[in-house]
Amino acid sequence: MLHCGNKLDGWGRGQETPGEDPVVAGIYAERYVRGLQGNEEGDRLKVAARCKHYTAYDLDNWSGVDRFHFNAKVSKQDIEDTFDVPFTSCLKEGKVATLSPIVTPSEFSTNVNTTHQHLRKLLLMLLKRALIWTVGLFWPKHTENAVHSGILKEAAIDANLANTVAVQMRLGIFDGEPSAQPYGHLGPRDVCSPAHQDLALEAASQGIVLLKNHGPVLPLSPRRHRTVAVIGPNSDVTVTMIGNYAGGKLPMTWYPQEYLNNLPMTTMNMRANFAKGYPGRTYRFYKGPLVYPFGHGLSYTKFITTIFEAPKMLAIPIDGRHTSNSTSISNKAIRVTHAKCGKLSIQVHIDVKNVGPKDGSHTLLVFSKSPIGLWPPHKQLVAFQKVHVPAGTQQRVAINIHVCKYLSVVDRAGVRRIPIGEHSLHIGDAKHSLSLQASVLGIFFWAPYSSGSGNSITNITSQRSSNKNVRPQCVICKNWRTL
Repeated sequence: MLHCGNKLDGWGRGQETPGEDPVVAGIYAERYVRGLQGNEEGDRLKVAARCKHYTAYDLDNWSGVDRFHFNAKVSKQDIEDTFDVPFTSCLKEGKVATLSPIVTPSEFSTNVNTTHQHLRKLLLMLLKRALIWTVGLFWPKHTENAVHSGILKEAAIDANLANTVAVQMRLGIFDGEPSAQPYGHLGPRDVCSPAHQDLALEAASQGIVLLKNHGPVLPLSPRRHRTVAVIGPNSDVTVTMIGNYAGGKLPMTWYPQEYLNNLPMTTMNMRANFAKGYPGRTYRFYKGPLVYPFGHGLSYTKFITTIFEAPKMLAIPIDGRHTSNSTSISNKAIRVTHAKCGKLSIQVHIDVKNVGPKDGSHTLLVFSKSPIGLWPPHKQLVAFQKVHVPAGTQQRVAINIHVCKYLSVVDRAGVRRIPIGEHSLHIGDAKHSLSLQASVLGIFFWAPYSSGSGNSITNITSQRSSNKNVRPQCVICKNWRTL
């Protein structure tokens, strides 16, 4: 099972997840599942992965409150733009074989007063959705009686059983002698092979984050420190001590103690409510004092990042059937479901130069700030990539950003929308403005204010590049539907 939820501050067991950011957790879940299940052609599985824990089910123990007895009230907005993002990536991009239900059947029957009504509701929810579940004593204890009493029909159980058997078939369980199957020869010796141990060590090394280095003290100089006592498992590993690492970034916000002392862990809201003294959660919505911010991490060398090339404008194609009432262009945002997303992406080329004395790895974090200022995050991580740059050299990195997936925001009703206007991309100290505008059936409804320039995207782009003060306006065409 893969714990792909994003643990929030103070909930505990944060080391079980890749951090507080939903995009990071989602990409982690996708790649982890693909690694576990394999890349065989067709539906063949190496193992059947399962994404857990359950949505908004992570409060471990706070002031006598735990997840077994806690009613987590989460807004549609927070569900869509935070809590469900990792699970969506796990399912759609990772193509996970099984999913955990929203509640645990074994815990439900053990920790909740399971009345007839509750039992009926739970069984119907799990079986009618044909969720695969094989853990605990819940099924053998309740399912047969539920069928005899008329709560459930056998057809619902058959559908669930068919899904379970289908996964077993994809695993090759019915294909004969296991050792003759593609993965039948794998065993403990493969897990603990030298190559895999080296890979685990490399992953651990790359995950180290250097938070503080006054002086700087590190790396130690052999000229100034002739006698040094090195203690620990890496005390005689020369390669590890060279210092050709410290490229990791902090995957969570490090708050001062007062924040945790005053924050009610049973409040699930991500966004701040200053009227009620609620500061908000994670770097996306919190703006108070910090010990270390999300994405913080030092290096033994120095990197300079610049944006070499990036588009200044992109047209968002919209299905012409949708009018202004449904796409909400008038409110400067388009429903993602009304846009022709497909492979609608931008590519940003970033130059990373190592101007320091040592080779090193640098993690590029690309943040986006929406033109809408009320309910979106302060900023949102939209891409990240690690690059190794030898001292005195430069590397050019191309990063793709899917517009509908990463430049969209979620409104208060839980609807994901693409804000129209100037989006600001931040990579370190470098900034870039990207104008997203709307088009219907290949006709662009946005043009410069200056007269006689036409409304083609070529003219818009060329005028904006020569005159930064040019701003688009909506062009109403009599023979076409208005947006």
